[in-house]
Amino acid sequence: MSRITSFEPLIYQDSRVLVLGSIPSIESLRKRQYYAHDRNHFWQIVAGLFGEATPSDYEGRKTLLRKHRIGLWDVIASCTRRASADSEIKAVKLNDIRSVYQGHAGIERIVCNGKASYRLFEKYFQDCRLPVGYVPSSSPAYAKPLSWKIREWKRKFFAERVHQ
Repeated sequence: MSRITSFEPLIYQDSRVLVLGSIPSIESLRKRQYYAHDRNHFWQIVAGLFGEATPSDYEGRKTLLRKHRIGLWDVIASCTRRASADSEIKAVKLNDIRSVYQGHAGIERIVCNGKASYRLFEKYFQDCRLPVGYVPSSSPAYAKPLSWKIREWKRKFFAERVHQ
């Protein structure tokens, strides 16, 4: 198993929400883009939250995040993993999430994309004073229909407090 490393955060001075994944998939690492696997629903979900078309290129996708004041990063800085599944993650080193939410005063809440990132965040960042919760994973491994995922993200993403 080789060690893999996460990307730098995509966060803007006016970001209000920080979405945290676990660590990029093999395809995302290959393309050097967040959520690059063509079956991952992340970009379709974000566009669907705001009633917009899903941008086809990565620059357009980053613009979508910026427009809606969403920051993006991963809980894990590096780990070993045999495949893209979160169940394969070993030897975890965490990103310094505190520096991001403390350094960007506008961040109002943290939304974890799936239970794996949520469990890690809850375990290692218990002192976070922001509302923190999770939404259903956008991963193709979480085999729920896109329409269901958008509905659940909308219900939880726009909730005043994100906790279940």
